[in-house]
Amino acid sequence: MATQPFTPTQSYLTGAAREEAILHQRPIREIDMIATSWTLYGVTTIVALIRFFVRVKSTQKLWLDDYLVMAAVLCSTASTALLYHWRGSLYLSKALLTMPDKVAVEPKDLPMLESQTLILDLVNAFIWTTIFSMKLSFLYLFRNLVKNNSLLLIRYFWFVVIFTVLSWGFSASEIFIHCHSFGKDSYKCNESNPTMSSALDSLATALDVATDLMVISIPIFVLRRAKTNITYKLAAGAFLCLSVVTIVVATIRLLSTNILEYGGLDPTWGFFWAEIEAYVSILATSATVFRFSSLRRAQLMEEQKHDSLQETSEAPSPVTCKN
Repeated sequence: MATQPFTPTQSYLTGAAREEAILHQRPIREIDMIATSWTLYGVTTIVALIRFFVRVKSTQKLWLDDYLVMAAVLCSTASTALLYHWRGSLYLSKALLTMPDKVAVEPKDLPMLESQTLILDLVNAFIWTTIFSMKLSFLYLFRNLVKNNSLLLIRYFWFVVIFTVLSWGFSASEIFIHCHSFGKDSYKCNESNPTMSSALDSLATALDVATDLMVISIPIFVLRRAKTNITYKLAAGAFLCLSVVTIVVATIRLLSTNILEYGGLDPTWGFFWAEIEAYVSILATSATVFRFSSLRRAQLMEEQKHDSLQETSEAPSPVTCKN
């Protein structure tokens, strides 16, 4: 980032005018980012809690995918809180890049900017952990669908699991790979190669979309060959395709984040869409579990009804005695 010193003789904005210029940058103002993030966070947390209630009520226990959702909610809480607390630093960094003739670093900004790289490392790790926890949650949910299928599908399933874990490791450490310096030393990362972060973010997004497609492909292969009711196939497939929404969000983030004239990333817009994807991934996973639970109950009721009718038809008819 630019770190030109502040001097009163230069025509830089000061006071309220400087604050307004920093916090009202497009495409998303600070107030809009806060309102959207906290609203979606609240909805996501409520839906996740309902999911836990439904799962405990239906199975009397929590499974690994439930704990993955729990970890995702905790990471989402941490990333939302950190971004809220450090939003000023994020918007200031963007202003220093887009308005270098109007906004300069003031002495009061230095402690915040020197801590920014470490904070963004943490936020990035929390957001990607949220997103990839949901992918692994889906994979755990699909394990029973795969285990009785062909050896080729089983091997493909485990390849997807390993590839997803490796992709999570890269994405969560993306910012650290670009800049593993902290404090004042972190300034040189932004000044030396501003397109490096853009390339790494594009690669992380590509891995994000690729792993989503791989995860979705597993139930598609299974349902296509399964001898189950067509209604069950369509309903399960429709809710599994909620994951397509996360692909759309990731694509929007990739296409719209690289909008700064200097060729780098828009930090506010990029983290905003990353948070949106994290929230949507939790909602998609919860919705899928809701649907699977309701479909399973309906299937059990149908089986019980069928067994009851079969027992009635097989019962011996009463013997009538004639005098």
